[in-house]
Amino acid sequence: MDFNNISIRLKRIYTSVNARVETKLDRAINLVKTSKSFKITFDKHSEDPLNKIFIILHNLANLKDHLKIILNSKGGNRQDIENEINNSLHLKIIIDLSNADKHGYPTRSNRSQLNPQIKNVRHSLHVKKTEDQPQASFSINMLSGNHSTNSVAKVVIAADVVDQNENFIMSLDQLINSGLTMWEKILKKYNIQ
Repeated sequence: MDFNNISIRLKRIYTSVNARVETKLDRAINLVKTSKSFKITFDKHSEDPLNKIFIILHNLANLKDHLKIILNSKGGNRQDIENEINNSLHLKIIIDLSNADKHGYPTRSNRSQLNPQIKNVRHSLHVKKTEDQPQASFSINMLSGNHSTNSVAKVVIAADVVDQNENFIMSLDQLINSGLTMWEKILKKYNIQ
């Protein structure tokens, strides 16, 4: 593997991001019946969701050092990447969370000044309407466990990003999507391929 190939690194990032989504609902829906109740969860065959989250965060955070090396080799200033990170709350939080997992919490660097944490990790059912179906629906037969939907349905690993006082900062989706968008803008801005 070419560790310096940004295209390969980006594919790994996108693969890790997509691994938190399950589109085959049979693999996710877990119906637990007791004599008095039914319980539905969406984590039937899921490996540890927190592990998947930190694989994504580490992949995103590790891009920093690679971009600094590449920019430097092209005659650019490595500090430009640090400045871009300092101007992005999302990237600062990603790096803080990655560092907390690597070195322990709270981190010494605390770039975001929020000492962020991941809380309320869960598997969440997302049902989205389509052009053909203006109303999205999902149903499950509590006796058989059979399910149906008239739209696009998927199970996503979701979580909350909170500060050291457990105040909500943003959703995990927002953190990942905005962080990825920021890195893509930085790659384009500095013509890194």
